[in-house]
Parts: sequence; C-alpha cells; structure tokens
Amino acid sequence: MRVGRKSPVGLERYAATGDGRILLADASLASALERSPDELEEKRLLPVAAEDVRRILVKRPGGNLGLRKDGSEWSLTEPMRDTADASAADALARSLASLSVTKRLAPDEANRAGASTIEIELETGAGVRRVVIRAGRSGAEAVAARADGTLAGPIAEGGLQSLDRKPDDLRDHRVAILPPDGIRGVSIETAGKKVRAWREKDDAPWQVAESGGAGVPADATNPFGPVGASSNATVLHANNQPGPITMDTTAEIAIPAKKPSSTWP
Repeated sequence: MRVGRKSPVGLERYAATGDGRILLADASLASALERSPDELEEKRLLPVAAEDVRRILVKRPGGNLGLRKDGSEWSLTEPMRDTADASAADALARSLASLSVTKRLAPDEANRAGASTIEIELETGAGVRRVVIRAGRSGAEAVAARADGTLAGPIAEGGLQSLDRKPDDLRDHRVAILPPDGIRGVSIETAGKKVRAWREKDDAPWQVAESGGAGVPADATNPFGPVGASSNATVLHANNQPGPITMDTTAEIAIPAKKPSSTWP
C-alpha cells in the first residue's frame, strides 16, 4: 500500500492498494508511518521487568549499595547485611528499570562526558545487565551508557535521585519481624513493667494482663502488631483502655515455641 497526499475535504490521506484501488485512510495511519526510528527505539538503559530483578548493585563514590531478592524477600548485602524493606527495595528496582536516556549519543560523544562515577548492575534470571554513568562536564547532563555499547545518552537529573538512596533508608526498621499466623503469646518487659498477651489457638480471642494481673479481653485487631511501629507505642489495649508502654533498649519480646497455657507465661 502507498500513502499519498491529504484529502482536500478532510484530514484523511489517499492510499493506493496493490490491486489498484484508491481509498481514504485515517490520518493517524500517516502519522504513525512518519515517526522517526529514534521515537520507536527502546530508551531504557536497563530494559527489564522490575519484578524480575533478583540482585541490585550500585557502585558509587560514597559507598556501594547492594541488595538481593529471594522469592519476595529482599536483603541488604552492601554496605551491611540486614533485612531490607521490601517496598523500598521494589521501588528502587522500578526506578532502575525505568532509567532512560533523553536522546541517543554516539559512543565517542558519550566517552567525552567525563570519568565514570556510578556503575549499576541488575541481575535477572536472564543474566546481568550493566550501566555506567559519567558526570556531565560544566553543569551538563550526566551521560549513561550500557556496558555492551548498544545505547548511550544523557539522562535527566531526576533519574539520578534514586541512586542517592542511603542504605538505612532501605533497611527493614521493624523491631520484630513476626509471622502473621501461629503466634500463641507475646511478653513485653520494659521499665519495670510487664505486659503479656496469649491465646489458645489461632482463631481464639486474645487475653492480656499487666504485671501479673488476671487476664482480660485484648484489642482483637492486633494486640502486638504496634510493637515494631514506634519507639513509644501503645502496645496492648485491655477492655478498650490504652496501656502505653515506653519502649527502650531494655524491652524484650518473647514468643514461646510451644502452645502456652491459659496463665502463660
């Protein structure tokens, strides 16, 4: 099919088919055919699906940042080993997977941008992809290039913000990472005060007692969940009356391995 000039009475374009027919084609067809190759090119430097990322390594002057994913769980590997916040790690993977150049540069132009300042590695089941970022000269945009030389170009300043994340921002800051099911009892001791909560089975109501007192019905929503949310949390509620416990470095959480009795612990 050949696409010709515009119709004099509208936005449609004349089109000639191989069998000699002359038709009016929608204007959007011509617009699509007139797009340049640069508009259709994949401009992402690391064209992978964020959910497929299994390892991240960012080498930067201020110190390396490394994460590894096992199933749905993320862990920090550099500069320290610790459990990572899954939401923060997933957000970083999405940012890196969407890092794009604003236009293509020839390899020699990219090499003139300056010395390498940041290196990125993303690993998926299909292998490892690498990108090198060079600081722009005299206030110019930073330039990034795939390690295999297939794409290079300037990146917007916003694209570098995700690479500035501090390791502490990616750590899991929960005091205790507790499984959602199977917990039978929790004991918390701090500042001379002891609070305990227990239940006979997963679907049984929680009981709560303070400093050796008798058990009373606990807040059914989640009697121990706030423990990891704040350093000064209202941990348990008895009969809808708040029982604030100031958490400090001496606070302890005990989770028995066996099913507790009705007077546990």
